[in-house]
Formats: sequence, C-alpha cells, structure tokens
Amino acid sequence: MNRFPQAEVTVIDISEKMLEKLKQKRFSDRVTTICGDFFEVDFGEQYDAVISTSALHHFKMEEKEILYQKIYQCLKENGQWINCDKVATTAKEEKEMLYELEHHMEEHKHIDTPLTVEHEVEILEKVGFKIVQIKDTVKEEYKLIEAKKETTQK
Repeated sequence: MNRFPQAEVTVIDISEKMLEKLKQKRFSDRVTTICGDFFEVDFGEQYDAVISTSALHHFKMEEKEILYQKIYQCLKENGQWINCDKVATTAKEEKEMLYELEHHMEEHKHIDTPLTVEHEVEILEKVGFKIVQIKDTVKEEYKLIEAKKETTQK
C-alpha cells in the first residue's frame, strides 16, 4: 500500500478469521472485506486490477471458467488480473488430482486440483483475457499469470 497510497482494496474470502487478521493491518481503513464464496458473492465492477494468490487451485475447469468470467466482467477495460497459484506440472498430475477429487472426496478434508498452465491459459483466453505474461516462481508448482482484459475499441 506504500506504492499506491490512494488505493482502495476489496477483499473476498470465505474465512471470517482471515478477514479479521486483515482488518488488523495499518492500511485496513482502505480495505472493504466481503466474507463469502467466490461463486455466490457479487464482485461489483470497474476494478483496475484483481489479484489472487493461492486460492483457486481447488476448482475444476468448468468452475474456473465461471469464476474467470466473473473476474473478467468486474474489470475495467484494460484491467489486469494477476494470479499466483499452484499448477499441475504435467497433464498426468492434473488428471490424477482430478481423479482423487472425484473418487475420494469423503476421505480428504482438502484436495488440491490444480490445472496445467496450458489449461489455465485456455480458460482465460476463452472468457476473453489476453495473456500478458506467465512467470516462474521459487516453487516449481506455482506460476504467476498476468492477464489483461481486451479493449473493445473501434
């Protein structure tokens, strides 16, 4: 918040406990918090950017398509979505994790179902995003993907 002292931030999380921790930060007077499920909460509109970290690797392709469309729609023209999250490093890994979800859900409290970078890009482009950059992180299984809302001009 030091680089953007006028920034206003809206944070959505399903965990009230996480939002309470955020409210203790010194910049909390510029943060609006919404407790709820990404699929049920109205994101609003006209954001310059949406930033997500380690929150979306629990959803299947069809769920991500719905969510990415919501993100696309809430951005201003030329708005950016920056997402750093876990990805499957191979198609085989992606398939195995999805199988685990579909066949052993009751045995696990928490199942990761990351998609490959290729599948992430496919969904993003399908809903209208232009992929700006895909960057490696210090962890091989995490990628930073920057996507831009296409301008509808002319």
